[in-house]
Amino acid sequence: MPTGDDNDVLVKIIQLPREPRSPADVFKNPPQFGLAEHSDWQPAFSLSRQQREQTSEWMNRHEIEKHRPDGSVRYTGAIGGAYTWQFTPTTLGTVTKVVCSCGEVLDVSDYDW
Repeated sequence: MPTGDDNDVLVKIIQLPREPRSPADVFKNPPQFGLAEHSDWQPAFSLSRQQREQTSEWMNRHEIEKHRPDGSVRYTGAIGGAYTWQFTPTTLGTVTKVVCSCGEVLDVSDYDW
């Protein structure tokens, strides 16, 4: 039973009915509609150690090769917005990409679904 802490959303999602549904039914009434408010839907994304290492290596190499071959410091705005993390949940897993502001993309998704 929900207690009012941060685990409420997880509890509500787990308690949703588990009967088989057709894709059309899921489209018409997705599980998050069972929540009291849309703001109760709190997806969480994470990276494995391998994904973090792969991303870190790529970002370091990309910065040196593409943006500051002379060793200068690249200005990326007040909050450092040079990279955008994209997490796309699918029924098979989460597609995870890192996009540089120049447009180059690194896909670190775990496709061993």
